[in-house]
Amino acid sequence: MLLASACGSRADWPHLHGPNRDNISTEKGLLDNCHGDVLLVDGHLYGSSCRSGGKIFFCAEFPTGKVVKSENLRKMSLTWADGHLYGVSDRGLLMLMKTRPGGYDIISKLQLPRRKGQLYLAHPVVLQGRLYIRYANELNVYDISNNSKT
Repeated sequence: MLLASACGSRADWPHLHGPNRDNISTEKGLLDNCHGDVLLVDGHLYGSSCRSGGKIFFCAEFPTGKVVKSENLRKMSLTWADGHLYGVSDRGLLMLMKTRPGGYDIISKLQLPRRKGQLYLAHPVVLQGRLYIRYANELNVYDISNNSKT
């Protein structure tokens, strides 16, 4: 079983709140994704830890859960398209990543416009060669197709 969100309330998941029903696990080193994205690609899980995990982006073996690579990239919303991970951190850092055996490589980064106090919490979407990223009441669209015109 893969539980992809560490957020919840007693009314929603009364049996998943730890041995003392206080939302505290006695286990250590858990991948506590609270942003909703964990992707399974070629036998590896990609996602972000949140509260107890220190807001790291990780690559873990599936199904063992052994973390093979991690770094502090904050909470990340993810999507997968055309052999790449597209991630947007809660602070608006857009990243293009290539997966590989045992991890990932960051190919490029772009800091998206951001207003003070507001976070990027929506999930990126790729459709027909375009990357869609919602921020507050705005929708940004990026052409990521190989059909560039000169």
